[in-house]
Parts: sequence; C-alpha cells; structure tokens
Amino acid sequence: MLGGNLVQMAQDGILTALGGSDLAMKEAVRKRLDNLRRGVLSEGASQMEQILAGRVVSAWLQLQHAELMYARKLTTATITQSEFHQRRIDACNRRLLMAVKTLVQVRKTGVPVVRLSTALAATSPLDQLPREIAAPESDERGTAESVTE
Repeated sequence: MLGGNLVQMAQDGILTALGGSDLAMKEAVRKRLDNLRRGVLSEGASQMEQILAGRVVSAWLQLQHAELMYARKLTTATITQSEFHQRRIDACNRRLLMAVKTLVQVRKTGVPVVRLSTALAATSPLDQLPREIAAPESDERGTAESVTE
C-alpha cells in the first residue's frame, strides 16, 4: 500500500514527540496501544469497526500526549499557556469520547460491512457532470466555449 499504514505513521509521530530517542518508552507505549487496540476490537470486526478502533486508539494517544505536555509545563506555564493546554486537553477528550461513541453506535446498529475499496474509490467529480459541461467542444481557434444557461 502506497504510504504504508497512515494511522501507524501518525502514532509514531506522536510517540517520537513523547519520548524523543527513548526507545524503551516508545516500545512500552506501543505495547500499550496494541493492548488497547485489541481490547477495543471485537472478534470478527468489520473494516468500519477496525477504522473506528484505530481512531479510538489514536485519540487516546493524543489525549495522553496533551496531558503530558501540560504536566511538563505545569510549574512554569503562564495563565495563557495553561489555558491553551486545558483547551487542547478538552478537545482531545471530546475527540476520544466521540470516537468511542461512534464505535459503540456502529456496533449497536449493526451497520453492514462496507466495502472500502468501493466506498473510497476515487471518482472524478467531472464524471457526474453532463458531457457538454465536463468537456466543452472547442471552436476553430482551439479554445473551449463556455457553457452558460
């Protein structure tokens, strides 16, 4: 897959921000993320549930990062900086709760398995336009006529 696992790449970026060059800490957090992911995923989870489980894990990691950054600045932060960190923590917490809520709703409603290869297939918006608008005919000079109604 082109670009690899983007969720994993994003999580690795946060892990680097958290632990810098501390490989032991990064590995410990990776194991925690794997355990969390396994705990969130149910047996035979659909692709949609897998995506949402990844979202839950990523949101949890972002919240932990935000709280750690706030804790590191707690004694030296200005009021403005503290307020920034609190807003960031609140936003991360809302994202985590929304991801969990969405996953629970998908499980409760029994949303059918979505074929992601079809659902995410790239289609051109021009495919949906009438032919005259999508590809106007050229005049003798090779310029396209504008279509107006």
